[in-house]
Amino acid sequence: MKKIFHFCILFFLSLLFSCKTFGQSEYQKIEGSWQGFVVNEKDTFVLVFDIDSDLKTPLLMTFPDLAMKDVRPQGLRFANDTLRLLVSSLAARIQIAYNDKNEFDGYWIATNSKDTLPLRMQKTNHPLRIHRPQTPKEPFPYSSEIIAVWSKKAKVSIEGTLTLPAGEGPFPCVILVTGSGPQDRNSDILMHPSFWVIADYLSRHGIAVFRYDERGVGKSTGNFSTSTSHDFADDLLAVFKHLQKNKNLNKNQIGVAGHSEGGLVCAMAIAKYKKIGFYISLAGPAVRGSEILLEQAKQLFIVSGKDKEYVDFEYAFRKKIFEMFHSISDSHKFAEAMRDYFEKTMTEIGEEKAKEHNISRSFAEMWIIQLSSPWMKEFMSIDPASYLYKIKCPVLVMIGEKDFQVPHYQNLPIYEKIFSESKHSNYTILKIPQLNHLFQTANTGSISEYGRIEETFSPIALETMKDWILKTTKTN
Repeated sequence: MKKIFHFCILFFLSLLFSCKTFGQSEYQKIEGSWQGFVVNEKDTFVLVFDIDSDLKTPLLMTFPDLAMKDVRPQGLRFANDTLRLLVSSLAARIQIAYNDKNEFDGYWIATNSKDTLPLRMQKTNHPLRIHRPQTPKEPFPYSSEIIAVWSKKAKVSIEGTLTLPAGEGPFPCVILVTGSGPQDRNSDILMHPSFWVIADYLSRHGIAVFRYDERGVGKSTGNFSTSTSHDFADDLLAVFKHLQKNKNLNKNQIGVAGHSEGGLVCAMAIAKYKKIGFYISLAGPAVRGSEILLEQAKQLFIVSGKDKEYVDFEYAFRKKIFEMFHSISDSHKFAEAMRDYFEKTMTEIGEEKAKEHNISRSFAEMWIIQLSSPWMKEFMSIDPASYLYKIKCPVLVMIGEKDFQVPHYQNLPIYEKIFSESKHSNYTILKIPQLNHLFQTANTGSISEYGRIEETFSPIALETMKDWILKTTKTN
């Protein structure tokens, strides 16, 4: 009886294996790499198929321009020389037919808008790939140590990586603080681990670096979604005070460097704790969040090619929303005012223009939700100047010429005014040519370029940081 049972199991498994082999065999005729382009009115991006009939998922997708690789499709089917699949992450489905010319012809169909775009895939031995040449590679001429910092105030554990240069310390150290949104210690955006690149470069030049996961991200505990810039400043102070006890570090030469919102978080921490050795603002804001977001939207619309009428309408529409936000403190009254404003605007401009500008009842609710989050409420209202005026340690401010998320013309004059009026004795303010918000060498500065650019962090910006830190810590 036992033998019969084993035989039945083996027979059943062999049937499953045979069925799988039979099913996958359809893909053998189209094995290899295929490349095509999707072109719409806003953008053009490349997609690559890698097809291997021996794999459980015989087709994997790469979108080099979007920094997405090994994307597994849903509903994959190849029958009668027609390939069908869904790309849920991009809200699209693909239907293409194979021909004898080593080509696929068909359509990319947007599931949300029903837009149907022509798609031709051609077989290639040299498909476009995602390249990140600055991502650090072993061997490393420095040591790394995982450190978890307990914040008594928030009862959260903040974990990060400390890189220590070769040789004998104590070393100067910089703590890296990420920008808005949940980010890990590498500040990995579109496969660009910018903080790892910074840490690698600085630690190769004698500067220790600590980078950490934000609370509720990676190995750090806590709830990110309910946290605000003040909470992140408290986390930074807990990290700073912990590192002051590290014998490998010079406790008088530990500074902070924050990117985007991280620059604001650093300023808030320094205003509370005067022992922080130096401050680097990497595209940190000097004006209120509502002003940043308003100008940011305007510039990004311009860079994306929108005409003046479109940009002017968006600017006025958003400005009114932000004015209501600042003038109506009661959340329920603000929500009702928003709904009334959207309804009135939809009536005034008509259905076609409302659709063009994403003005609808559902988008009104999205705006209300976004502007009601604890983080957004605080970010919109905080005036960085109230903290920047209190900073007395050495300061380096850098913003890229092509940064349209924290524009140099809006923020650098404010930094200059604040440090001049406060009679600060040691500050440097730089606008760096050709760099975007991520400090990549860019053509336009558009967000759509971020994933396409191979450079993760400008060598010029890296060298500027390194030289300034070494000079500042030597002087002090």
